[in-house]
Amino acid sequence: MEKKNRRVAAGAALLVALAGGGGTALVLSRDSDPATVVLTADEGAAARAEREQQLTLGAGSEGAAALDVSTGAVNGDQMATDAIAIDCGTGGEPWVPTAEELASANADADALAAVLDRYALAFTTTTDDLGFRYVEYDYNDVVIQSVTDSFWNDRYPVEPPSQADLDAVKAENDVVAAALDAAGLSYTRTTGEDGWETLQWDWENPDAQAAVDAAYAELYPPQPPTAEEAAAIKADNDKLAAAFDAAGVAYTRMSDELGWEWIEWDYEDAALAEKVNAVFDDLYPVDPAVIGESCLIEEDMIESVTNDEAVASEPSMGAPTTAIDDIEILPADTSSDFTPEQVAKRDAEVAALEAGFDAAGVTNEVVGESPWQSVLFDISNDASIQVVADVVAQRG
Repeated sequence: MEKKNRRVAAGAALLVALAGGGGTALVLSRDSDPATVVLTADEGAAARAEREQQLTLGAGSEGAAALDVSTGAVNGDQMATDAIAIDCGTGGEPWVPTAEELASANADADALAAVLDRYALAFTTTTDDLGFRYVEYDYNDVVIQSVTDSFWNDRYPVEPPSQADLDAVKAENDVVAAALDAAGLSYTRTTGEDGWETLQWDWENPDAQAAVDAAYAELYPPQPPTAEEAAAIKADNDKLAAAFDAAGVAYTRMSDELGWEWIEWDYEDAALAEKVNAVFDDLYPVDPAVIGESCLIEEDMIESVTNDEAVASEPSMGAPTTAIDDIEILPADTSSDFTPEQVAKRDAEVAALEAGFDAAGVTNEVVGESPWQSVLFDISNDASIQVVADVVAQRG
């Protein structure tokens, strides 16, 4: 999916909000409470994972609120709203960028504009109410996208992985491969040009997934909460349990032998969900007075960021996930659906760029899949300017 190269001041807060809920509504149980169910460490980890999925999928009126009790971050059912207001500030004040943050972001925008000028490609610049400049261009133009992707790749090059990281990934894959071997299941191991080794297996085979889950449970066994975490859980969730009691919410206290404890209720009960949502609204209200206009995130961006988060949460099969530093907003008129003619045009221009760069001696690489692929090339090589100009000129 093509994305708009715009820095968003609310980025860090949004990621916190979207990632919240990992310790959602944990409640410390009491030994004297006859309703408490105690699980093994492995059973507890599985139960918490299933519970988190239920909360995330339980959107709207038929699902319960998913709220991180330590931060007040909302996720799950809140994704259905037109826009999410995020508190981008601290101490009740709207977030304001520092002079250094503003200068750094605007230096990036100015540098990108200079590169697009150098390649004679059309763009406009806009300044938002916080003072951030950003560059607007045709986000469906594969030539411009190739130039901008190459610009960012050159400006912020990815550091090669260390041998220690490569060895750690290989050791992890050894354990997973052994589990698959023991189960008599097939898989493939491949090593990319960067040295990362990946392990592929049949994701749709429940036996394979069970073997892989067991391997990762061996590699990363559940850990008990720290004393500080346990204290925070107790402080937050004694309050939540009391509120549930007062609201007439039926629930069951759960815990495992490691000390992780939480509360469960019937996530599919719509009437109960209304009571639960009311409890969360009362316990963790959001003050609109501290939310700045720049922190209103539109629904199309939420969909984009949610998809990014989902990709980041998939098993890495070896290579670790790259952290997200900036959030980029999809332009409102951008569609992920191209006509066959548009796809053919994009593919032809990618091929023309690749052939032109090869002939001009410009290092290049096609990345992504049709129709969203682009060509990363050595933007410092001036021979690339004529190649780009020739491809654009063929449009007539």
